[in-house]
Amino acid sequence: MMPGFIEPKRNLVFNEKTWRYVTFDQPVDIADEKLENLLEQRSGYGPFTSRLASRAIDLAIDQAGAEGLALHYDFPRENVPEFVQTFATWLQDEHSIAPTDEMRVAMYAHAANGGIKIDKTAYTGVEGLYACGEATGGMHGADRIGGLSSANGIVFGRIAGASAALAAQKEPEAALKADIALPQYGIATTDAERLTHGLKHTMSTYCMINRTETGLSEALHELEGLKTEATTLSTQKVLDSEVAALARLQSQIQLAQEMVKAMRKRTESLGSHYRAD
Repeated sequence: MMPGFIEPKRNLVFNEKTWRYVTFDQPVDIADEKLENLLEQRSGYGPFTSRLASRAIDLAIDQAGAEGLALHYDFPRENVPEFVQTFATWLQDEHSIAPTDEMRVAMYAHAANGGIKIDKTAYTGVEGLYACGEATGGMHGADRIGGLSSANGIVFGRIAGASAALAAQKEPEAALKADIALPQYGIATTDAERLTHGLKHTMSTYCMINRTETGLSEALHELEGLKTEATTLSTQKVLDSEVAALARLQSQIQLAQEMVKAMRKRTESLGSHYRAD
């Protein structure tokens, strides 16, 4: 999870190296004498982590809610680091945002790291399936606050590729299955969009930074309701696009349920997983 702009333009990732030059335009629950040091620490990494004291910055953003946290930049007049100048120029030239303009920042769900369990050969436990990259967690351990996505792909990609090639050489050639049963049920696009919106709202409300047993339990309850409603609204003999919409929605709901179950199981804060309770 990472901070990103919502005003004056949405879907722009906030440059974490510029936190040290930020001035908040609204009160935050952080003591003034601590704020400067926390902003300096927060400038050292991108995604949220519960491990460092600068998590207070992200918690303040989260507490600001859907409106976002109001702030602006106060860049030095001299000896401006090149990366700061480059970012400020990009904001001005590409998005017409001046450093002194009021901006609003909120937390975004940026990426998912880990989840697929592999052995030292990158084997997943599913016959013929090997995995690599950040989907397997790789070298970051429990806390992923920096880069190295390329290294994850290269290092574990080489292992997975070599292992898959070796496994393929040992397997006899088999004819492809000609008869694959396709789904027969679908859901109206409008219903799929409404339920997807509900899914996003549930995950944003209960499964972002502040996670509690009460909230996660409610999330599972709401997800089960969405799953039931999707089944109730499904019909047979529909358009291919509606079949795809139902399959996509059901997969997303199932993934969300498994994620919430994992969040409930880990009751201590660790890395990007923060249990407020």
